[in-house]
Amino acid sequence: MTDSKAPTDTSLKDDIRTLFRIMPDSVRRVAIVAVLLGACLAALEFVAIFMIYPVFGYLTQSSGAGQQFQLPVVGISIDKSSAQLMATLALSLMILRSLLIYAYRRWWLGNTAKAELLLSDKLLRTYAYAPYSFHLQTNSSDLLSRAMA
Repeated sequence: MTDSKAPTDTSLKDDIRTLFRIMPDSVRRVAIVAVLLGACLAALEFVAIFMIYPVFGYLTQSSGAGQQFQLPVVGISIDKSSAQLMATLALSLMILRSLLIYAYRRWWLGNTAKAELLLSDKLLRTYAYAPYSFHLQTNSSDLLSRAMA
């Protein structure tokens, strides 16, 4: 057995660089904005889940444990009224996050449809304006199968 690598074996970083090089500038900008917005939405979800943690602490502690709850990792004491406020803020953040994700997905789907249209238009124009000799040498069924694949 030989231990040879395939010629297409590249790293993810190289693939992303290649993809960004062949993208039109407008699509590249939209993709970068989409990644940044996705990271912001994930951070918003993390903050909301972290804020709801003290509520679970109050729900699971025994009734005689008092009015304070100690966050185990950071060591901060939170009283019951602060935990209620954090739960309200966390719920509000989760609702806001859901609305923002809806808007984000709608925006992203619109942009991907535009990019797909741009690519299809470019492909059709490339075939349509190819030299006449190209069309004489290439079977039309081959062109159609490549275009549809």
